[in-house]
Amino acid sequence: MTYGYGAPSHGHVTGRRHVGVGLLALILAGCAAEATTSVSDEADLSEAFSLAAGWLGDYFGTGNGLVDGQPFEVRDAVLRIAFDVDAVALPSCPACVTVSLDSVFVLVNIRVPDPVEMALTYDRGVVRHTLALTRFSAAGGLGNAISARATIGTAGVATPFFDVTYALERP
Repeated sequence: MTYGYGAPSHGHVTGRRHVGVGLLALILAGCAAEATTSVSDEADLSEAFSLAAGWLGDYFGTGNGLVDGQPFEVRDAVLRIAFDVDAVALPSCPACVTVSLDSVFVLVNIRVPDPVEMALTYDRGVVRHTLALTRFSAAGGLGNAISARATIGTAGVATPFFDVTYALERP
């Protein structure tokens, strides 16, 4: 009896032979996948940790905007940026962070791309959550303040039902 796996290129192969070839391919791929860490990889990782570390902390402040077209104000907003906890951390990204803004926005496994700005987006079903962050200096401390704009709306619809701008500061 012959078994067809995928689209055979040279006719069908027997199931037993195909498994052996597949195992050999996996073993060879595993051997080829191991690589030593180079100096540039360590420098890239060091830079990634440095970029992320600049953002880390709890930022406190206020927010104003519109929710369902009505004026909205929040007085005790908290933005938290921390390295990913073990439960969500990816081995491929040890310098990734989790960003949460009150109960409005939570995203894990973020690679910090820039020391000053982050634009984050995720969809939950048809609902799109976005958070635009900009770090700046306030009260003499470098990068201890953040301007944040959070929007929540239906994906593909230009007007969000939640649109709030925050001014937050790290103590």
